[in-house]
Amino acid sequence: MDDEGNPFLPDSIIYQIFLSLSHEDVLATGLVCHQWQAVSLDEFLWKELFYRYYQVAPDVPHHPAAAS
Repeated sequence: MDDEGNPFLPDSIIYQIFLSLSHEDVLATGLVCHQWQAVSLDEFLWKELFYRYYQVAPDVPHHPAAAS
């Protein structure tokens, strides 16, 4: 952060960086500062990490009834 408390990087850039990390690393980096913690808790980030970790295609329905 600069002297005025503004982050050096916008959340969108941090989000893109976090997408390249493993879920364990996202959890660890979320402990660095308040801004990184907020980004590390993003629902869309965890959705992408879930798909990558379990190797599930994003177009697979979340609910069995949605497949009919």
